[in-house]
Amino acid sequence: MNSGLVDASGWEMSRIDPACRRLSRALAGSILLSAAFCLYIFFAKETRSLYVHEPWQDDPYDALISFEFVVLPVLTVLCACRFLVCARHAAVPGRRIMDLIRACYLLNGIVAVTVAAEWVSVLLGTHAADWTPVTAGVLAVLAAFSTAILLILILLTVARMGIRTRVPSAGQPDWLADGLLFLELIARAFGPPGKPVRVVIVWTNRISSRWIRRYPLTFLAGVSAVLAILGGAVQIIQEGYGPGFATYFPAVNGASYYAFFAIANAYLGLIATEPIAHHPGRLAAITAAASIPPAVAFRQFLGWIVGATGDHATAPQLYLLTALVAATTAAVSVVIGLIVRRLVPTQGS
Repeated sequence: MNSGLVDASGWEMSRIDPACRRLSRALAGSILLSAAFCLYIFFAKETRSLYVHEPWQDDPYDALISFEFVVLPVLTVLCACRFLVCARHAAVPGRRIMDLIRACYLLNGIVAVTVAAEWVSVLLGTHAADWTPVTAGVLAVLAAFSTAILLILILLTVARMGIRTRVPSAGQPDWLADGLLFLELIARAFGPPGKPVRVVIVWTNRISSRWIRRYPLTFLAGVSAVLAILGGAVQIIQEGYGPGFATYFPAVNGASYYAFFAIANAYLGLIATEPIAHHPGRLAAITAAASIPPAVAFRQFLGWIVGATGDHATAPQLYLLTALVAATTAAVSVVIGLIVRRLVPTQGS
């Protein structure tokens, strides 16, 4: 096979093909870089001797890093699991190939945006009075990641250009199916002790086919809520928030996670579902959730709307600001959606 692809209803790529090997290296490099970046942002944020000398220690930069604390490791683990599933087969289904390519572009994009944001804080001289030789060391690591992400993007793009695009078969496994398959492989590796795990996986597979695939956004909302509660508990303990903020920031985190997972689901096909654009109500909910984190990150510039000055806002003011931004964004998305739905048939005719 010259291109490594089987021209069939559900195409596959042979792992012995040179194009597949190049793509495999690019995908593995993207996943490893993302994993390394997860470690970097963890130690850079949680090590106080480093954190207090970083230009990006405050919002809006810190809001982006806090958001990545959860979504980047989750996406990295999903990609690593599916990559390992692909490595077990001589021929890889086309859907797995295209899904992994899109997912690695998303991984690289998240890393690139964060690196760019941190460089912006450096160029603006944020917290310049706190800069020390420790800052120089952190910037050296940041420069290394900047170079690495550029190289990985080039490798991934070149490898992607070597593949003739096909439309993956709808019958091929999605992310949810491959995730359960990966867990089953792990359970099998433990032999008889892993049998209870396999039973749970079979039960989960039945539930997923009946409920998760039927209500994917509800499932993603539940996952987001659990992650927000767990992360919020740690944040509340570390920051010592009072009653007013103890519920606010977990809610903001939950909204950001839900928006990301819903958009990622639409882009990557984590769980097969209808396009979001076909459901104006769902689109409004997702855009409203996506508007909340930026409103909080840039509250020092938007606080005047609710009478706050600078970065000093009370809990009621933050709740009001968040509600106004979310409601406005949802209304705008509904109006735009209705206009587009009216114009598209007219243009088609």
